[in-house]
Amino acid sequence: MIARRVWTYALVLDRRFWEERPAFLTLLTSRYGIMEARLSWKKGASALVNQGALEPMALSWFELLLFAHGPEATLWESVNIFPRLRATRPRDLLQMALLLKETIPPGEPVPPIFRFALKSLVRADDRPRETLPAFVSGLLGILGYGVEELMGGDSELRRALRDRPQEVMPVCNQVLEEVLGVMPWTE
Repeated sequence: MIARRVWTYALVLDRRFWEERPAFLTLLTSRYGIMEARLSWKKGASALVNQGALEPMALSWFELLLFAHGPEATLWESVNIFPRLRATRPRDLLQMALLLKETIPPGEPVPPIFRFALKSLVRADDRPRETLPAFVSGLLGILGYGVEELMGGDSELRRALRDRPQEVMPVCNQVLEEVLGVMPWTE
């Protein structure tokens, strides 16, 4: 069986275990979008996993073998696990991963969303308090659902994200529930 080999950065959105070891991953890549991949183990991968390389929203470097029946991923390097954010707001990371999984169709290339997610994680690692509201409203904006109109304009949204992030979430929840059919987030 011939497979195409590619190397790519990917955000880990989810992982499923088999016999107490990660076996299947849901990855977000810029070029291939969301993909389900079987995890192939190489020597030294256990150390990377112990360092958090397969935690939700960790950025890692993968070798993908694209088979006709589905991809196989081999973890090669942990790039950034966003340690401050993971230590202070782990629930936000889980919710961000879930939102990406629920709003992006599998297999569609999504370079703008991938870049946005990376920039959001880097920024949030420095300012964890604003993480989830800023991410949700930004993602909805990229997808074409303007939260800023419901908040009274773009500048008002920026002020609310900075000063009162807890007021942005009800508006984002309204869009998520009514337009996208995604269950709203709770604090």
